[in-house]
Amino acid sequence: MEIVEKRDRDGRELAKLLATAFSDKYKAMCDDIRTAEEIIAAEMEWRGADSNLFVALMDGEIAGSVEVVGLDFGCAPSDAVAENYLDRLGTGRGMKALYMLSLLGQSLERDEACVSQLAVAPRCQRRGVAAALLARAERYAEEKSMKYISLWVSAENAPAISLYHKLGYKIEKTRDSENLKRFFNCGRWLKMTKPLDTK
Repeated sequence: MEIVEKRDRDGRELAKLLATAFSDKYKAMCDDIRTAEEIIAAEMEWRGADSNLFVALMDGEIAGSVEVVGLDFGCAPSDAVAENYLDRLGTGRGMKALYMLSLLGQSLERDEACVSQLAVAPRCQRRGVAAALLARAERYAEEKSMKYISLWVSAENAPAISLYHKLGYKIEKTRDSENLKRFFNCGRWLKMTKPLDTK
């Protein structure tokens, strides 16, 4: 397995991976996975090669991905994201999708990096891909002089929570949201954090 920065040519394959891995989220926002793939692929195209979005490669194919964001790095321009959704979904559905997307957002501290887009292809699960991607995300956050790294996970995702605990992440807080429950069928989310070695 090799972990590399996202390359220009990874857009379509990465869009399929993310749309599949987060199918519940994208079905709720976009109604169908094909539309979600188009929206993600368009984002990946205008992002191009990306230094804070990593892909795991196995046998030349994308096995997983992870993105690392902070206050000063790695955030997609909000106007480009909005335009992408509105162009593909129309005004009404696009505004609803953007609202739903905003519910999944989180505030960050100045010295905090946050993991997002952590996904592993079904054929590659239980082969250490998620752990390798998180290790790379942590190194990237340390390179950016962040003091800790965080992630949000559904309280119902026991396998992921178990993995994060094994890798040194601890539950920092719980977030309950009726809106998240209404749109995504899960109203309880956990913020898990891990201190970083920034010497």
